[in-house]
Amino acid sequence: MLFVVLGCDNSGGAGGLGLPVGSDPALPITGPTVAEQLEYLQINAQPGAEYEVWVYNNEELSGLWTGNLATDNNITVHIRSRGSVRRVLTLDAPGTMLDIGANTLVLQNVELEGLSGNANPLVTVSGDGRLNMGNGSIIRSNGGRGVSVSGGGILNMESGSEVRGNQDGGLAITAGGTVYMNGVISGNTTSGRGGGVYVNQGTLYIGATASISGNTSGNWGAGVSVRGANGIVHMNGGIIGGNANTAPAAPAGGGGGVAVYGGSNFFMHNGTIGGAQPNTSVVSGGGVVIQGANSTFTMFGGIIENNRTENNGGGVHINAGSIFNMGSASEGSTGIIRNNTALSNGGAVSMTSNGTPVSFNMFGGAIVGNRSGYIGNGAFISSADRNHGVGGGVSVYNRGTFNMYSGIIKENEAAGDGGGVRLSPHSPAEFCMFRGGSGDGVIEGYPSNRAGRNTNAPGDGHALRQRALATVTLHDGVSNTSDSSINNTIAP
Repeated sequence: MLFVVLGCDNSGGAGGLGLPVGSDPALPITGPTVAEQLEYLQINAQPGAEYEVWVYNNEELSGLWTGNLATDNNITVHIRSRGSVRRVLTLDAPGTMLDIGANTLVLQNVELEGLSGNANPLVTVSGDGRLNMGNGSIIRSNGGRGVSVSGGGILNMESGSEVRGNQDGGLAITAGGTVYMNGVISGNTTSGRGGGVYVNQGTLYIGATASISGNTSGNWGAGVSVRGANGIVHMNGGIIGGNANTAPAAPAGGGGGVAVYGGSNFFMHNGTIGGAQPNTSVVSGGGVVIQGANSTFTMFGGIIENNRTENNGGGVHINAGSIFNMGSASEGSTGIIRNNTALSNGGAVSMTSNGTPVSFNMFGGAIVGNRSGYIGNGAFISSADRNHGVGGGVSVYNRGTFNMYSGIIKENEAAGDGGGVRLSPHSPAEFCMFRGGSGDGVIEGYPSNRAGRNTNAPGDGHALRQRALATVTLHDGVSNTSDSSINNTIAP
């Protein structure tokens, strides 16, 4: 049963508890402050009960409730604005405004505003705590993170909720925390990792109406940064777009949209990374960067498009022992990587290694219309080096292996070698094509894929360019339908 806090007799009796919601149609339009109501609940709340706290006016709150919202009585507290006007609760001194403890907090049509110089998260959710952000609820403008979710805590962001404008990132999900997201995370910044969302040994579910946009970071992952063996993201829809990674050089990070590293996993089932709002990265991985042993990004569906990098991998960059799968042998993939650009190599996908093998397994989907060595407005780099701006679709560097089981690579362009795919002259870069799966793979030749857009030192290999020491293996009866140097078309 849901009760309204009408009065604030803090003597320990029940005089401050109102009737169940709905039994009194004449609720007052003015009443006690939020601070008074919360203080009353700390003293008088009954274990397991549910209460409604009305916000009658804009109000300043201190960190009074840190670590002790209603003494961990496993209660549910709804905080909402009285009337149609959304009220603002503002933190008036450094600290955490609300630490939920072993309780449930429901925010509806109310703003929580932080403090610029505050290094603490504005709201913390841990243990058995639950935070539900309903329509019209906003957590914003804090010097630290907006929300920290850890140790089994759960945050549910409904459609119409927002976390925005925080100065050390929007959300942090750590140590077993879980977030279900259908709201908006936007305009957050950090000099570190995860401008929008930082996941370290936690779980993030991105739903159909979710948007992670306009966030910036100076290290791994401007939109979403996920790390650790138990760090997992499931993207079932929504958009990760318009995020900017400003890290000036490796190894400071990368990934304008998403960074997956430290043995973590990202599963993309649907949704868009990029789109109408491209993600950008100074370092590699305009859309996605995957870094480190056992770090894996699996793309069953969705679109990675229109992302840009000033380095390698306009769509996806795979590095240092990591794995990129477009689908799986049993499920294939309907994913599309299209219209991404890299100033250097790998318009759609680039692969590099620090000595640890990296792999890209393509079980379906399409790599379409990507460009490497592209500077914009229809122009490509002009260089005397044909090894720069290579791999319009895919660039495979040393100790990288690209296994193609199904799917299509077409309409990509490179300033240098390899309109579709380019294998580095450094050993052992390897390309293997197999027959089978959800349909045999195809790399189209000229005029679909095009190499040599750099007229100063044009490269070759419209479909695939194999440089010295690299290997190409065609399995299960797959044949090259053009010349033996595989510079035009490969198809079963």
